[in-house]
Amino acid sequence: MNIRDLNYLITLGKELNFRKAAEKCHVSQPTLSAQIKKLEEELGLQLIERSHKQARLTEAGEQALTHALAVHEEVQQLKNMAEEFKNPYAGTLKLGLIPTIAPYLLPKIIKPLRQEFPQLHLALHEAQTEQLLIKLRNFELDLLVLALPLEDKLEGLRHLPLYDEPFYLAVHRSQIESHNSAINYNDLDTGKIALLEEGHCLRAHALEICQLAQGQGINEFTATSLETLRYMVEANEVMTLIPALAVEQKTLEHTNVRYIPFKAPAPTRHIGFIFRASQQRKELFQAIQQIIQSNISHEYPKNNA
Repeated sequence: MNIRDLNYLITLGKELNFRKAAEKCHVSQPTLSAQIKKLEEELGLQLIERSHKQARLTEAGEQALTHALAVHEEVQQLKNMAEEFKNPYAGTLKLGLIPTIAPYLLPKIIKPLRQEFPQLHLALHEAQTEQLLIKLRNFELDLLVLALPLEDKLEGLRHLPLYDEPFYLAVHRSQIESHNSAINYNDLDTGKIALLEEGHCLRAHALEICQLAQGQGINEFTATSLETLRYMVEANEVMTLIPALAVEQKTLEHTNVRYIPFKAPAPTRHIGFIFRASQQRKELFQAIQQIIQSNISHEYPKNNA
């Protein structure tokens, strides 16, 4: 039994037609048929029910196909691993990001990354911090973009700093006159502040800010995304805290949401890479670090009435 024969079975299992499968495998139909027959003889099982125009997998064939696909995946991963060792800038990079970073960072860096690393395939995964850390430790992901610090959750892992991101107070434009061009912690009306639901690290950062304001509690409304919070601000129902990268300066004239900076020292979250200490592609991570840092704008939004 060899990998080539398993690939023939996989293709035939998809096409269910010897002629079409042979064309996909770039061999003659008799050759394909003979190799499948050889595989059946080696296993001592009938894998294919043959007819004049169509091939059909037997029950044993269905299970054999499942195993063949698993072998194919393992072989592909082995090839990817070898390619990564030979060229750390090629192959697949499984990158995980949290939901409060992914939709705002990725549009700024995907094109530069593709231009710089044309042989690198990014497999992107979005999930909350705890889920991403589990996947990283289980070797399901290679690299994470998370908000730091994470206290004792990084044992056995390494990190690289990316950028610091200040928070803004997002308010309805009708509220803008009641605030100065910059706001102090103590000026926050925490009862009007709505946050993300439990599980989002951004909620913890925002709660720290509200505690600094010594408020009497926060709004009972919680959201699953920053965009939901933004819509609630647009409706003049709540205020919220938005990280700088999530503010689109160009859309300010088309919305009633306004963003007020905090007076120094402004509350800030620190964004960084997290990866396993045993990871062999640190050179690639450092190169991506430089690209991200050079493509993140530090011209944060100004307060527009």
